[in-house]
Amino acid sequence: MTRTSSSKQLDALGRENKALQDRLASLESQVRTRDAEIDRLGKQLKDSVSTKDYAT
Repeated sequence: MTRTSSSKQLDALGRENKALQDRLASLESQVRTRDAEIDRLGKQLKDSVSTKDYAT
């Protein structure tokens, strides 16, 4: 049984969709990692500023 052109197109779109979903998951992971790093640096900066004695 041969596959029709539309079936091949559907398969190709499915593979493309999967690749895009994988890329999106990767980008979302990068965003979460960078958000955590921003939070960590913000806390570090806040802690650093709050421990400074500017009166001296």
